[in-house]
Amino acid sequence: VESGISNKLFLAWNSPWWGSDKPLDLHIYWKNFNLPKEMDWVMSIVRCSSTPQRPNMVEMIVTGDASLTMEEMAPEKIIGHLIYFLKRVSKREDIPLPNFFHRSKWNSNPWTRGSYGSYLTTEGETERGIRSRRSLAPKIIDSRGR
Repeated sequence: VESGISNKLFLAWNSPWWGSDKPLDLHIYWKNFNLPKEMDWVMSIVRCSSTPQRPNMVEMIVTGDASLTMEEMAPEKIIGHLIYFLKRVSKREDIPLPNFFHRSKWNSNPWTRGSYGSYLTTEGETERGIRSRRSLAPKIIDSRGR
């Protein structure tokens, strides 16, 4: 069995650029894939939110082949792409450069070579031939009929 791949990215600032009155929680649904080609990997970011423990930090999850691409990139390039991404999805131009950056590299780690879980993107579902989730819907009944 092959494990999936997803990685986390963390950016932090001295104070939240989105305002400190509420957490950042961006749900991203791409309807136009019109980023520069070298930034295609950011279209596989499935979650972007501030962390409860550090309200000035943003956590993102990137999945699949895009996650592998991100693992190979220089940190400065990733940060540039993420700032561009955040400006696009938040519709704000005043996002400063972060003073902290960290990424996981689960596939490159010789002790893991993958991650415990992954997400299926729209592209991933099409590639794997998943056209319906009906096979996931049936109820499972135990030996007592429950």
